[in-house]
Amino acid sequence: MGYTDALTDVSKTLGAAPAATLPVKTGSSLDTLTSLFDQVIRKKTENFKLLDRKWNSNWKFDDHVLIFGDVFSAGYLAFSTLTAVQPALNAVSSIAIIGGGFGLVAGVINILVGLICFKEASQSLINKNYTQALRLYLDAVFSILIGGVMLLSSIASMAAVAGVNIGVFASFAAFLTANPWILPVLFLIITLPILVEVVARTAKITLGRDQGAKLKLDELKELFEKTDLTAATIFRSEFFKYFNIQADSVLTEEALSAKMEDLQAKIGVRAALKAFETVHIILANQKQFLQDPFCKQAITQKIELLQSEIKRWNIIQFIRLAQQLFFLAACPVSLAATLLPNVSHLVNAAENLALFMANFIPFFLDLLTPFERNTLKVVAKIECDPVKKLSAHIPANVPAGRQGPRRRLTEQDWRDGRSPSPELAASRL
Repeated sequence: MGYTDALTDVSKTLGAAPAATLPVKTGSSLDTLTSLFDQVIRKKTENFKLLDRKWNSNWKFDDHVLIFGDVFSAGYLAFSTLTAVQPALNAVSSIAIIGGGFGLVAGVINILVGLICFKEASQSLINKNYTQALRLYLDAVFSILIGGVMLLSSIASMAAVAGVNIGVFASFAAFLTANPWILPVLFLIITLPILVEVVARTAKITLGRDQGAKLKLDELKELFEKTDLTAATIFRSEFFKYFNIQADSVLTEEALSAKMEDLQAKIGVRAALKAFETVHIILANQKQFLQDPFCKQAITQKIELLQSEIKRWNIIQFIRLAQQLFFLAACPVSLAATLLPNVSHLVNAAENLALFMANFIPFFLDLLTPFERNTLKVVAKIECDPVKKLSAHIPANVPAGRQGPRRRLTEQDWRDGRSPSPELAASRL
């Protein structure tokens, strides 16, 4: 009994009406379906590797800009906190020059961050992730504004220490001193779109309504732990329903690519790839997992890897939320400085400390989580072949196709991660 017969059993169990012939000239419908998933995984993985540091040892310009931007922005705000607590330090030329130098570099880098946001927003637009594109375009505009404020204020402070009176910069410095709320308000505006996004994400995660929870991976894992497991039961699971793998339905590369982009937007590109790999390994070994305990164990481990990636994504969303709350806190604190003139220096110190923390947290996100951070790397959507459009019809009744002999896998095969058909094996991340 071949793999096509296994799919026939699934279709009969699902009780769909008889279907016509396959829409492909060679191979079985199941082989075509498996090839579809393999094709999408392979193309998306190639796009992923172009941006991933694990596969590309040369760090991209974007990484350097974002990471050094975090360092210099945090340094600038640390010196601002120090001089707010001890105003007498403003008269120390070395402190003013170092703080101004940090602000100067941070200003230039923030302007570059804005340009990077424009680029990633355009890629999100191509991927049809319109909400993310809008948020990144707003980030771009206000990053450039914040960079401009840092740049001009730093030049003004350094010119004052050097005893050079440049009218425009002196006026700007006096304006910032009289209105210390300007920088926090700009940070607040840039924060609001991200805050709305991460609050929505974390609320869904907390309530168990996020996409990761909707895949019902615990239920899928429990199915593979049952002794009376059937392929039909697996196909009826919520996990497979998401991918529309149902009897008498048609899947195309374009449709699967859209699913990949949907998952990338909701649980991140790493988890999206793991989800597709999980489907692939189940489809490629549908007959085998009914008989081989080692195969069931390998699939269970694949599901656990997917769960781990989703958990990682969820944790990062809460870290992003903490960062935005620091930004949010800085604005009312800065406004309180005008109401409490006697302790305004301490209030300003608290404001700069909140902004310091809000710029310090992204350092770790930019360094360790480039595909999940605020200015994230957007992996390009795969390009489907317009000439050779591959589609798989999941029929209700399929005649047995040509199936060559397959070697029974050993326990060591599964431990090594080998697939029964290496040409269809998903690229491992």
